[in-house]
Amino acid sequence: MTCRRRCGPVLAPVVAAVVAGCAQTGATTTAAESPPAAATTSTTPPPSSSAEPSFSAQPAPPPLDDAGPTEPEAAPATPDPAAAAQARTRATAFLRAFARTDLDQQAWWSGVVGYFTPAAAAIYRWTDVANVPVHQVDEGSATVLPGTTRYRAQVAVGTDIGPYTVVLLRANDDWLVDRAVPPTP
Repeated sequence: MTCRRRCGPVLAPVVAAVVAGCAQTGATTTAAESPPAAATTSTTPPPSSSAEPSFSAQPAPPPLDDAGPTEPEAAPATPDPAAAAQARTRATAFLRAFARTDLDQQAWWSGVVGYFTPAAAAIYRWTDVANVPVHQVDEGSATVLPGTTRYRAQVAVGTDIGPYTVVLLRANDDWLVDRAVPPTP
C-alpha cells in the first residue's frame, strides 16, 4: 500500500493549509515580516503575547508532587516454576555441550549451535573450541538469578572454573542462549 493511499486522507488537509498559507502570505515573506491582518483568514485566535505558547486543545496534566507518580510500578513478571525449571535445564545442557573441548571444531559447533539465538549464533560462530575455558559442568547446580523475567532468564551454572551465567531469551515455548558469561577472576 502506498503512502498516498494510507496517508492521503490525513496529510491532504495539512498540505492544503500550508499551500493556502503560503499563497496568502506570499513566497517572499520572512519571519520578521508579518502579513497584514486583513490577509489572514485563519479561524484560530492570534497567539497570546506571553512568551509561552497556549495549548487550549488539551488540559495540562496535573503536576507531580515530590513523591512521584501515585500508581505503583508493576513488578517484572517472573517465569512460572515450569519455565524456570526449563531455563535451568536448558542452561545446563548448553554448558555441557559448550564444555566439550575434546571435540574438533566442526563437531563442537554442531553441538552448540542449536542452543543459540540467531544473533548469538552469528557471534559465537567464530569461537575457537581450543579457547573455551570450561571443561566440566556441576550437574544440578543451576540457579535462576534475580532479575529473571518471563522472557529473559539469567541462570548461574557451576563449572570447574566457577559459576557461568547463561543469559537465555524466551522464543515461542523454548529458551535460547543469548550469552554465556564466564566467571570473573
